[in-house]
Parts: sequence; structure tokens; C-alpha cells
Amino acid sequence: MRQRAHRPGRRPRFARAAYRRRSAIECTVGALKEARAVATRYEKLAIHYLALVQLSMIRFLVRRLERPLPHKA
Repeated sequence: MRQRAHRPGRRPRFARAAYRRRSAIECTVGALKEARAVATRYEKLAIHYLALVQLSMIRFLVRRLERPLPHKA
């Protein structure tokens, strides 16, 4: 008979603030990778790649600012 993966007892500790920061970073990197040239490292020179990343982040932030704020009931 196989043992169950979940063992009874205390739940693992959960750092909510750390999770929020990590989630924000992962979402930002994911959005940045939507820019095809950034994801494929199209530019060969580092300075050009950095400029491309900066332009992609500006585009990401402008789009985020253009979205309407969520309405709380």
C-alpha cells in the first residue's frame, strides 16, 4: 500500500509579503518575455539588448497605466 503524500500536522509557514514580491517579479519577467526580441535575445550587443529591455519595460508600464482601475464593491 502506498503512503499518502500529505502528512497530517502543522502546515508549512507562508511568508505572504515574500510571496507577493516573488509573484510580482515573475509576472513582470513573463510580460517582458512577451516581447519576442527580448525572449530570443535578437540583439547581439549588450548595450542594444539593454535598450530593447528598457523599451519593452516602458511599453509594459504604459499599458499597465492605461488599464482602468478595478472597481471594488
